[in-house]
This record gives sequence, structure tokens and C-alpha cells, in this order.
Amino acid sequence: MRQDQSLESIRTASAGVTCGLGVRVDFVDTTDHEAVTDALAAAWSRVLSIAARPRHEEAEVPPERYSVEQRTAEIEEVVRREGRVAFGTLLGEAPTLSFAVVTFIALLDLYRRLVIDLEQDELFGDIRITRKEPAANA
Repeated sequence: MRQDQSLESIRTASAGVTCGLGVRVDFVDTTDHEAVTDALAAAWSRVLSIAARPRHEEAEVPPERYSVEQRTAEIEEVVRREGRVAFGTLLGEAPTLSFAVVTFIALLDLYRRLVIDLEQDELFGDIRITRKEPAANA
């Protein structure tokens, strides 16, 4: 599948989606890196699959609050310590929707700041997050 077809199918599938937090989500292509775009699409697909899980509402529990800044710092520390980590590992076994969204936003911020690289072998496969080595001074 060509990149523009893949991007168009993602735009169509995500157009106007409202996640469980009441936040409207629209696809925006902000990069020319095909692999990164596919990785982000797969990550977002995983976040949406978490939202679609049936919920067991036996007790009233106050909503969790996650700070993007705190989650960004946690991920940055894990990547610094481990060198490489999988997106699924960052989410854990049973992530809540809000935790998955905050983790996803934190990854976008780290990638934007050139702190990490994202790798993915196949569309919708697991994403590997690696620490980006600082550029050597010339």
C-alpha cells in the first residue's frame, strides 16, 4: 500500500473520533517519515482498542489523573536506562484509556524534541522506542 493511501485510510478511520475522555481526535500528518507515521498510526490504533474494551463498573472510582510532563519524564528515564523499550511495555498489561492517551502524547513530545526514535517492522506491529544519540559537535 502506498503511503498516501495508508494516510488517507487513517484519516478516514480517525476523522471526528471522540475518545472516552470526550476529546475529539483528528488525524494530522506532521512528518514526512513514513515509518514514524505508520508507528504513530499503530499506536493510536492501540489506544482506540483500549477505549473499545468493555468496562466493568462495579464500584465508583474517581478518575485517574496523569500528567503528560510526569509521564514524559518517566518514559525518558526508562529509555535512558534501557536504551530501547516497546510501546506495549510502556502501556503495561491493562492500561486505562487516560494512561494510554497520556503515554501516546508523551511519546509524541519526546519524538518532536528529538529525544527518541521510533521503529516498527510492520503496519500495526509493536513500536520500539530507542534513545536518540546526541549529535557529535563538529
